[in-house]
Amino acid sequence: MQLIREDFILPFLKQLKQVLRKECASLPMDLKCLLGAHIKPLEQSIDRVEGLSEILRRSNPKMALCHTDIHNWNLMQRDEQLVLIDWEGLKLAPVKADLMFFVDKPYYDVFMNIYLKLHKDFLINTDALLFYHIRRKLEDIWEFIEQLLYDNQEDKERNETIKVLDGELNNLVF
Repeated sequence: MQLIREDFILPFLKQLKQVLRKECASLPMDLKCLLGAHIKPLEQSIDRVEGLSEILRRSNPKMALCHTDIHNWNLMQRDEQLVLIDWEGLKLAPVKADLMFFVDKPYYDVFMNIYLKLHKDFLINTDALLFYHIRRKLEDIWEFIEQLLYDNQEDKERNETIKVLDGELNNLVF
């Protein structure tokens, strides 16, 4: 089995930038208005993640096996233990690829204190952490835009997608 190795490439960005810069005039009005209100932070996030991608590609960071999609839906409880499921994103990557899922959680500091006791030589690479955080945000935003552009959604579903996309856009980091 050939293991996938993190390459810090951002394949979805080309399409996202094309929609934001070239196709914006032809977007449905609800999507155009929503994106128009967030164009500056979106562009700043894109620029930031592209810069971090380049830095990380050149820095050759330490890699480990990572799940790359840790969230509540990928956790199951069995007796007194949590079991992590859905390993389709398994790859060699900096451990920040997994740690970034905990950054905005209220238990992050407690988690990191325990993690650092177990991994005494671990240093937080803020560039990698920020890269994964911004990349995930932009990937999610692009997925919602794709749904609005290409899926045949009923009004209620479309309104819900717009609402969730608006929340993601309001929480952009750069």
